Amino acid sequence: MSNFLQYTIFGVMVGAGYAIAATGLVVTYTTSGVFNFAQGAVGMVAAYCYWELVVGHNLPVWLALVIVLVVGAAISGALVERVLMRRLHGATAERPVMVTLGLLVILTGAATLIWSPTTERLVNNMVGGQFRLVGINIQYQEVLIIGIAVAVAVALRVLFYSTRTGYALRAVVDDPELLAMSGASPNRMSQYGWIIGFMMAALAGVLLAPTQTTGINIESFTLLVVNGYAAAIVGRLKNIPVTFVAAIGIGLA
Repeated sequence: MSNFLQYTIFGVMVGAGYAIAATGLVVTYTTSGVFNFAQGAVGMVAAYCYWELVVGHNLPVWLALVIVLVVGAAISGALVERVLMRRLHGATAERPVMVTLGLLVILTGAATLIWSPTTERLVNNMVGGQFRLVGINIQYQEVLIIGIAVAVAVALRVLFYSTRTGYALRAVVDDPELLAMSGASPNRMSQYGWIIGFMMAALAGVLLAPTQTTGINIESFTLLVVNGYAAAIVGRLKNIPVTFVAAIGIGLA
């Protein structure tokens, strides 16, 4: 019984990481109509950058998070939307998909050049220690990941359905001209969506990195975050609560 509970906690924790990446996919698709196949690669690069800052340069965890999430991921998301995706407005559906697949290849190739795949890279937990509950040991890192995933899901739900910006984000794909008439910029809303999507991918990568007991790996870590794709599909690329529950189910499975 204790083994079952231990694996259940671990499964929920991994599923929570999938949920964060999947909600980023949902946000990107909702605001641009594009399924970002590079989501896993973004999380992988973020994990390596986090390792580089914390382990390689001994920066505090909080500062590394600010650099990776607020600076790196946010700026990268804004640039991808402005330089790549905005030029494809009105193009056939397959062209944006091909661009995100190309971005996936570019990111994995760049990571291979920067970080040698033969070098082992272990990431320590952001918070150390553990406690016992119902006869099993639960790490504070696991609680942190689950808590952040729940907070992200709730915050995005509130953003999309209880704020003016959220209404604009949901409307940008359906009727950008009507949105522009209301005073909101469709381009800016779409850019916000890509920024949030990249930040969620990076957050998932950083949180899941310490769970890799053999160290982070370019191919396996990219595919690890890809598990969130299935959760996003179950949520029909628009329902964040359903996406969250599906991700937890995948983690448990």
